[in-house]
Amino acid sequence: MNDKRGNVRVIEALLASILLLSSLTLIPIAQKHEDNSVEMLSSTARQVLLGLNSDGHLSNLVDEENWTAIRSSVQACIPLTTWFNLTVYDADMVPLNDTPISSGTAISENTASVDCVIASLNSSFSVYIIRLQLGRLD
Repeated sequence: MNDKRGNVRVIEALLASILLLSSLTLIPIAQKHEDNSVEMLSSTARQVLLGLNSDGHLSNLVDEENWTAIRSSVQACIPLTTWFNLTVYDADMVPLNDTPISSGTAISENTASVDCVIASLNSSFSVYIIRLQLGRLD
């Protein structure tokens, strides 16, 4: 009868060690998810900037210095749970927008920043650098 209890204890210890080892394999997945989240934010930021300027809409708004329209356009392109901050620079990296173009303060440490170079469609041919930062609450 003691042999049966001993066998059960060995099987129980074996199952416990398998469970412990399998739970350790899940830890690297959580770290990879964080990196993937930043990559997704970068991809989203690129898509937003390219989509807004595909027909020159964004460069026209920058030429007009219509910061509120730019804020509204970006807000329409991203989910409500995503924070953004957009800064417009000239070719010398001097900020042009005098008011913040953002949805408030950053909500997460996981943020992505994407720069995009756009050109004015008018005769002055100005070059702008648009920096869009996105963050998502995890």
